[in-house]
Order: sequence, then structure tokens, then C-alpha cells
Amino acid sequence: PRKEIPYVPSPRTAQTSKSSSQRQTWMDYQKKLRKDMSNVRHVNMLFLGDSITESFVGTSYGNPCTTNDRRCRNIPQVFQAAMKAHELSSHVSAISGDQTQHLLWRLTKGGELPPSLRPDVVVVLIGTNNIPYFPVEDIAKGIRRVTDFLRKALPSSTVLVNEILPRGDNMVVKANKTESIQKVNNIIRGIFTNSTGRTGQYANSSAASRSSLQYLQCGSLFAPSASQLQQDPSQLVDVNLMPDLLHPNADGMQKWLSDCILPAALKVLPTRS
Repeated sequence: PRKEIPYVPSPRTAQTSKSSSQRQTWMDYQKKLRKDMSNVRHVNMLFLGDSITESFVGTSYGNPCTTNDRRCRNIPQVFQAAMKAHELSSHVSAISGDQTQHLLWRLTKGGELPPSLRPDVVVVLIGTNNIPYFPVEDIAKGIRRVTDFLRKALPSSTVLVNEILPRGDNMVVKANKTESIQKVNNIIRGIFTNSTGRTGQYANSSAASRSSLQYLQCGSLFAPSASQLQQDPSQLVDVNLMPDLLHPNADGMQKWLSDCILPAALKVLPTRS
């Protein structure tokens, strides 16, 4: 069978599924996301991504997180409160474990971006699940392909592309891949750096297209505190915000939304009376 590549659209295959049942669960949930998206017209904020983003709706592969799964605990409440506080409509379309090629497939072939959809802002976080398995250049190319497609498909929307958040779980530590996240982020940041040296916008593109696509550097929010580093110099993330060293908890999500995503989104959202 054809191998998956980070910058070529692909559904989940045996290469990126733990079992045939997980692959079928992915396909079933993706069909549901496509159906749900077909009913969405205008929305203030559309969130696309993997398990971190799916936590906003309290599910994993579309199934409610169990009481033993702390990944989702209280996160839907945090998300809903943040949207309500700013009177924002929102929609979440994300699948746990997804990599760049899967999001590309969902958008280009899976029907999750119908022509009728017109979000004001699209928030994208993707790429962390590629880290243990692919070269950094290919991962960065995958993220670039996602952003290029969104920019062309949604010319009136602002796309907020997040850098890959830091992680310190065994999957990347044992594979000696902890530096790969920063390497991917450096490549993407370079793409979004214009000739004046400012980050946050595409280089070598018109002012109009640059303003519709912005790069968010939120990773520093999850850096370990000085006291944590004093106790363990090898610590890679703030364990109070990422207890499993990969997924932000409710406090982490609150910080990500309030300190990074919403300030950027509110600057470009249409003003409301």
C-alpha cells in the first residue's frame, strides 16, 4: 500500500492507525464531521486540528471522554465560557491522532469545507502527531499545504495558524524528537516572516493576503516555570498546564484561548454593537 506523506492528502491507513477498528472509527467520525459541517454556514470561529482541538467538545474520535480520561475534563466548559464571554459563534472539526496529511484529506476530499461555509476566523493546530514519524521538512511542508489550501478556499476568512505546542511525553523523548518541534516551528516561522523581519505574516505576498493568514506563537505559554526547572532541569513543559506532557488541561486551554487565540481573533473579527 502507498505510504502516507505529511504533505499529500490521505485518510487514516494502517500506517497511522493502531488497529482496523480505530481506522473504522476514524472513518465513521469523519463522515459525521462532514455531515455536521454541511449544516454550518456563517460562523465567527472555526477550529481545525487533532486531539487538542477535539478536547473543546469533550470527545476523542467522537466518543465522550471517559471519567478516567483527564484530557477533556472541564475543557468544554472553558471553551463555551470563552465563546460566550465574547458573544462568538463557533464550530469545532477535529479528530484525535490526526496528522497533517489527514487534515489535508478531510479538507480537500472529505467534505469538511463545503462551499457554503464562511467563517470569519479559522484556527488551525496540526502537526504534533507527525513529529515522531517524519522528517521536519516534510511536516513543515504539510502545514504549509494546509494553510495554502485554506487561504485559497476561504479568501474572506482570516486563518490563524498555531505553531506546534511543546511536548515532553515519552513518545518524543524516547525517539529523541524533542528538538524536532522547534525545528518545524522555525521553518514555518521563516515562511511567515516578511522582508521587514516581522513574524506573523506570509513572506513575499501581498499585504491583503498576508493579513488574512497569521502565525501564532503560543508555545511559550506552556514552558516550565523557573521553580519546575529548578526541581527538574529536563522538564519541557509546565506540568500544571500539561499534566500528561502533551495535552493542555482546562487551565492550559484557558490560557491558550485567553492569552493567544482570542486576542488575535478579536483584532480581525467584525465589530459587533
